[in-house]
Amino acid sequence: MTGSKEYRAMVSTAHPIATETGINVLRQGGNCVDAAIAVAAVLNVVDMGSTGVGGDAFALVFFRKEGKVVGLNASGRAPFEATIEAYKARGLSFMPESGPLSITTPGALSGWVMLHERYGTMPFGDLLKPAIKLAKEGFEVSPAISLFISLRAETIRQFRETAEVYLKPSGEPPKPGERLYQENLGRSLESIATNGASALYGGALGSTIADSVRRAGGFLSRKDFVERPANWVEPIHISYRGYDVFTIPPNSQGIALLEMLNIMEGYDAQKFRENAADLIHLQVEAKKLAFIDRDRFISDPDFHPAPVADLLSKRYAVMQRAHINPVRAATASANDRTPSGDTTYFCAVDVEGNAVSFINSLFHPFGSGMVAGDTGILLQNRGNSFSLDPGHVNSLRPHKRPMHTLVPCMVMKSSNPYLALGCIGGDQQPQGLLQILLNILDFGMSPQEAINAPRWRSYDAGKLALESTIGANVVHDLSARGHILLDEADFFGGSQCIMFEEDGSLVGGSDPRLAGCWQGLP
Repeated sequence: MTGSKEYRAMVSTAHPIATETGINVLRQGGNCVDAAIAVAAVLNVVDMGSTGVGGDAFALVFFRKEGKVVGLNASGRAPFEATIEAYKARGLSFMPESGPLSITTPGALSGWVMLHERYGTMPFGDLLKPAIKLAKEGFEVSPAISLFISLRAETIRQFRETAEVYLKPSGEPPKPGERLYQENLGRSLESIATNGASALYGGALGSTIADSVRRAGGFLSRKDFVERPANWVEPIHISYRGYDVFTIPPNSQGIALLEMLNIMEGYDAQKFRENAADLIHLQVEAKKLAFIDRDRFISDPDFHPAPVADLLSKRYAVMQRAHINPVRAATASANDRTPSGDTTYFCAVDVEGNAVSFINSLFHPFGSGMVAGDTGILLQNRGNSFSLDPGHVNSLRPHKRPMHTLVPCMVMKSSNPYLALGCIGGDQQPQGLLQILLNILDFGMSPQEAINAPRWRSYDAGKLALESTIGANVVHDLSARGHILLDEADFFGGSQCIMFEEDGSLVGGSDPRLAGCWQGLP
């Protein structure tokens, strides 16, 4: 689909069913937050390995009546009983990637409820009805979902409750066209629809999850479900060529995006039209510098406050640019051990011009691999982000939030919303957003053009992956500058975007690298 000035409300998600659900909420008179909650719940069912009640979420919200961008941090914390000593006593030198010891308290539902309490207009339970129906009556498995389950089948088979949900009795993944039923998840969503956050936090679902994880050898306990994890936060932002770019403060890695933009603002963007290799080279070098700061400073600010103002100052950007050699790649970079991750991002705008930029995640595909007992709720493995080195800024501590890869973004122009956008893919999120933002803000591309454009992805030790649509001359130039080029066996992130035109109409974009779409209302 392409943009049109006829649209006054819009939803863009990574799954057509979720997009249609959000649009139906807007048709019924709901606002953008109502639509977002319904979308988040549906994605829990149809994009089950990426997102859901068992994960975390972040959001940026703009409502005309408030006239400002508001941030929500709905990320959970390490269990109260989780200590470095306890992990090392089990013979571990690093955090597990899956299983009960990788699980942190899920925060997403607390975020859904807090958003609804502040902005929602439709009954919370009604917003969950489409997801409940899909979970209990099933939905047709797409080729992408079938492949997704197949790729994680080995992990899924390790946990009986998980295998019973996502694999056939033969132990094989469902084939495209077959129906996937999640009756237990449907019942859990019904409990949430009736009881709200208290179904999980202080309720029966939380107790079941805690007991299930403890039986499997984890540290999660009922104490970890006493409080709701989410809280409102003041977004961080910078100015970039007359636009104000907002994201979530630490423990999110969003500050890396803003650092990169500050560095790139010092270059003449129009010169990049003549040499794409220059653009990619400078972006990659800016990424390396920003990620060094990310891994040095970003953690739970309750334990390790980051020097946000210093890192986002224009003076610091000048200092950072001085470290960039325009013709030679630096080899020093962040110790980036974060895999692609798995997440879902979506955005919505209602007829009043209110907007929400929302990201919800289980971290790795299928998270910890554990469905908790008979809840049908798949739990995240966000604890894998912690370090067992007590001197590391992101070291494990009881009730601490880990450094988070989730980065929702919103761009304002003259105090009005201009873009709501996000990009999934673990450490690729700020890198992908940088590329899309420059495509729109510097080169005047439409959201769809900016998303479609070929991307790069940078790793440590100078390694760089490029999409095949990047020209051979550019590839040769980057190699000559010392970039170590990798084969294109990689994920370059998936994005959704909504742009506000000057007359208030909307233009959408949805990533062809995913199976999603956008849809608008006149």
